[in-house]
Amino acid sequence: MDSTPEGTGLKAPRKSIDGVLLAVLILLIIAVLTVVGLTVRSVILKPKAPRSGIEKDFFKYSAEVKKNPKNSEARLNLATAYFEMGEPAKAIKELKTILRQKPKWAPARYNLALIYLSQNKTKEGTKELKKTIENHSRHYLAYYQLGQIYLEQKDYEKAIEAFKKTLEITPEAGDAHYYLGLSYEKNGQSDLAKKEYKSTLVYLPDHQEAKKALKDLGE
Repeated sequence: MDSTPEGTGLKAPRKSIDGVLLAVLILLIIAVLTVVGLTVRSVILKPKAPRSGIEKDFFKYSAEVKKNPKNSEARLNLATAYFEMGEPAKAIKELKTILRQKPKWAPARYNLALIYLSQNKTKEGTKELKKTIENHSRHYLAYYQLGQIYLEQKDYEKAIEAFKKTLEITPEAGDAHYYLGLSYEKNGQSDLAKKEYKSTLVYLPDHQEAKKALKDLGE
């Protein structure tokens, strides 16, 4: 016969041990969930690492612009990154922001023109190129791009004028000599065209288009 008084004996100690084990188990579960939760949260909230040079530029210049919104160089580079990432609308927005601060700054104005031209917005691109030249009369690249536009539009007189302006500033620009020659040829001025094609080969000896053009003209 059990002599242990009712309410005492081995049951109470077993309940105490079970309670301790349960408490420890709960704490372990909480600890595991906490660690997992923090790990998941860190993965979710961790900024995406740049995967390319363009993305690195984007993150870099975004941070610089955020730090100093009047940093025109950083904003110009940010616009370039946007354009290279295939987001021309955002690039245009950045360039227009620069031009509100610095209306005569050629790099922003010229880049804006190039983006418009890449979108086949010839009217807008031409306007920005002309504004670039108004503020910087020796911007030979703006003249060169205008020459390309006029040549494509078959306005050969204006194309000749634009390419001649390019060469006044940079006589060694071989491609400008070629396109001036092409403009002369299209305008029926073969002798002047030959002269420019030959000048092209002085600066760019392997220019195949100029060689072919001279051959076609009997040279």
